[in-house]
Amino acid sequence: MSPVWQRWGFRVVTASVIVSALAYIPYRVTRSDGYTRYVSLQRELAETERDNETVRAENRALRREIQSLRDELYAVAKVARDELGMLAPGEVAIQFHRRDATRPSRGAFGAADRGPRATEPKP
Repeated sequence: MSPVWQRWGFRVVTASVIVSALAYIPYRVTRSDGYTRYVSLQRELAETERDNETVRAENRALRREIQSLRDELYAVAKVARDELGMLAPGEVAIQFHRRDATRPSRGAFGAADRGPRATEPKP
């Protein structure tokens, strides 16, 4: 083979390798395990950091509540009243029940209020 053909053959092979590498790199980057996965993981990381901050804020609030329950007798009494329905000695509980919307309301004499009474038309 002549040196000219060898030189051109080398150039063609080298150019083919360079073109293949330049075509493969963007393919590799944009493939599912490339750039798109990177972007997806960045979004997931941001969401996880937001969730972590929310949980941290909830933990701070719970720590304040725990400290309040340890230090303040009023806070313990409030929880006992609100959540457990407990009363202090000598207190009387008065409960108000909501009227059931499906049953008709009762009038002063216990009869169901039916609204205005229908009268017969006059002839």
